[in-house]
Formats: sequence, C-alpha cells, structure tokens
Amino acid sequence: LFLTDNEATQVPTEAGLASKRMMHINRLIALAACSLHSMGGFSYHPNYASATLQPRSMGNSKPSDKTNDNIISWTEEHARQISKLHLLDEENATRTDLSSTNRASPSQTAAFNSTTLANVISSRNLSYRKPVTFYAMGDAPYSSGDRDRLPGQIRGIPSDSEFIVHLGDMKGVDKCKSDGPYELVSDAFLEFSTAPVFLTPGDNDYYDCDNWGMGWERWTNYFLRFHDNFDKGWSVKHQPGREENFAFRRRGVLFIGVHTVGAGSGIKDKGDWETLMKDNLKWTREQLSMSHKVAVILTHARPTSAHDTYIDGLLELAKESGKSFLYMHGDTHRWSKDRSFDASNILRVAVDQGGIADPVQVTIDLNGEEPDISFKRRSLTKRFLRVEEQR
Repeated sequence: LFLTDNEATQVPTEAGLASKRMMHINRLIALAACSLHSMGGFSYHPNYASATLQPRSMGNSKPSDKTNDNIISWTEEHARQISKLHLLDEENATRTDLSSTNRASPSQTAAFNSTTLANVISSRNLSYRKPVTFYAMGDAPYSSGDRDRLPGQIRGIPSDSEFIVHLGDMKGVDKCKSDGPYELVSDAFLEFSTAPVFLTPGDNDYYDCDNWGMGWERWTNYFLRFHDNFDKGWSVKHQPGREENFAFRRRGVLFIGVHTVGAGSGIKDKGDWETLMKDNLKWTREQLSMSHKVAVILTHARPTSAHDTYIDGLLELAKESGKSFLYMHGDTHRWSKDRSFDASNILRVAVDQGGIADPVQVTIDLNGEEPDISFKRRSLTKRFLRVEEQR
C-alpha cells in the first residue's frame, strides 16, 4: 500500500491508455489505501500532489471530519479531471464519455472507504480491461506442403497475439520412430514465434504410434512446458504428476489446458484412460476455484462417449458456475462453432486443420455487460518462406 511518486503515476503499458488519465486513476486507487486511515493504519498527508502514503502507529484514534473531507475533496478533484477525458479503444477509437462525480455530503465523509471508491470507479467504467487476444491452430503440419508453410504461418501471426496454442496432432499418423517431425515443429515455433506457445498433445503425436510409450517420450521431450522458452510476464501452473495440463489467467480470463486425445484407433488401456479423464476433471475443478469471468478449455479431442468422465464432470462444473465457458479443440479438421453441450453457457469451437486455414484469432472482451467472445478466421498462407528467410 505504499506508493512512491513514480509508482503512483506509472502507466501500465498493457492498457495502452493516455498517461494523463492513468495518472488520475492511479491516484484515485492510491486514495483507496488512504481510506484505511479510518481503521487506524495510515494518516492522510495533506500535500497530496504526489499521492504519497505516510504510515503511522496503530491505535484507537479516529480521523477528524476535516481529514475525511480533505480526502473526499481530493478524490473529486481528480474525478473531475477524469470526467474531461475519454476512454479510447486503441483499434476502433470508440468513445465512451465519463460522467462527473457528485460531492459527498458531510454526513457521508466518515463512511468513505475503499468500497465506496471501488463503486465509484466501477460505475464510471474506469475498470476498462484490454481484451485478451490469442491465436489457435491444430492438426498440422501433416503434408510436405504443410511443413513448408508452417514457418510462414507462425511468422504471419499478428503482433496483437498474447500467446499461441497448438491444439494437438502436430504431425500425421506415423510409426513415431524418428525425432524429425517433433523437431521440425519445435524449431519452427522457437525460430518464428514472438508470442509464447502452448501445446496440448494429440493422438497422432503419441497415442496412435506403434510404440505409444516412445511417442509420448518424444512429445514430452520436445513440448512439455514449451512455453518456458518464451518471456511471458505472467505465471503458468502445471498439474503435479501430469504436467502437460496447464493453467494461467489473463485479465479475468482463465485458460485451462487438458490432455484429451481421440480414441478412433481404440483405447489401449481402459484403466490408464479413465485415470487420465479423472485427472483432467480434478485439474479443471481446482482451477475453476480461481477468480475469473470466462473459462477457456484448451484441448485436442472432439468430445465423444470415450471422454464422458471428463465431459460430464465439466458440464456439472459449468452449470454450477453459471459463467461463460469456451471449449476449444482440434481433431475434426474442420471449423465448427456451436452450443451442442448440455450446458448453454459453454461455447464449443473446433479449429480448422492447419492445411486449410491459418491460426484463428480469438478475442475475449470483458468490458460489456456480458463477455464477448469473437473469432476471426484467416485464409491460408500461400507464400512459403525462402530457405534464407527460414534461417
């Protein structure tokens, strides 16, 4: 709760907002801490040009009405400055006017606290969050053309991407006796992606191999915790004992990666399969306890009866939550978007196979009354990078 001059006026680069408006917002937030004065934790420093907090000893003394009135006055001063400015969407230049702040009556000053300030900020849309944007792909590269195209597809992902997710099947079905396919995809992402990359395993990657244990060893050697190769600026959690499952949050959106694969070639070990489904459900349940507005499940397999243990549990969790869910997967190779689950708050999306279209742009905007989840499908990259460009 101690803010220096620099911290009080710091501009979050992620918000991309005008420095002057952010200075006032940050100082208003600083005053939320000042309200702790009423609990004996801080004393109000009258010269608030720098929004500095001064500690004082805890005790039973209470602030005077004059002190609280000064806090209210200073808050309103900056609220009036904010009211002259506008929220600007960087891309759409959408203008949202801010209403003015009404002065509190003397009888209200003693009740001024952080809750009051939070309500003021909320009512004036000062809690604007930059929408979360990421790109998703899957089921590629399969053919030689896919492999030649992959570097250009990755490098062509726009700079607005906060991360990229590959939803499994990063190669076609083969014997899994060579590192070549795994190395090719790993090298392409490491060389050409400027955004962190997450991958979920697909059945082609290991489960459909003649020796699926060897396939799994190769996938984990190349792609387990692959995101650690990139600077992210946020933390990622992994499920103990099943580290291919991951989770992280971005501005109110919770992302949960779980390990599901297609069972078209049959379930090799029913006990192991059921354990996997239960582990996925446990991981999802644990992560949903974290604060979020939207939950996004990232996985490979098209949901079938083979995945009932996980899917049935997920539906129960979604119904209990009542929040918006996005279930994104690969496996089907064709784009689809529906609400086919028996839970109306889950939107299911299957991404195009990588040889059909470039990674899809996904944007989640939490600034409206309801979350807005939008998609921008992108046509297939036709230009292959020259060998010298690939290097």
